[in-house]
Amino acid sequence: VDRVNDVIYLIAVVSVGAPPELAVVCGVAFFLLEYVRARAANAGGGEIGAVTLGERANRVILCSASIHFGGVFVGSAELVATLGMAALTGFSIIGLGQMVYAVHRQLAGQPS
Repeated sequence: VDRVNDVIYLIAVVSVGAPPELAVVCGVAFFLLEYVRARAANAGGGEIGAVTLGERANRVILCSASIHFGGVFVGSAELVATLGMAALTGFSIIGLGQMVYAVHRQLAGQPS
């Protein structure tokens, strides 16, 4: 259900003015982040306790802010939506890197 909500948020930000291509890259990044977390848990890593920059709370806040401020600053809605989506994409990519690093350390038996 969370991934469906994330996609709905991305569609909403695109409807405000963000480029669809950027939304696709962003969606792939955070889907991969959650996929790595789930696969690591299935591979014997247990619950991966790493908190990353690309967590769902940050995604919801950035999408909501992009939608809200896109409505407040109507003349700059496209810019606001694009900046919000770009920040979300960057956070998701950094979060993916953080998650891969944490999973690698945990599955290698090193303390994280």
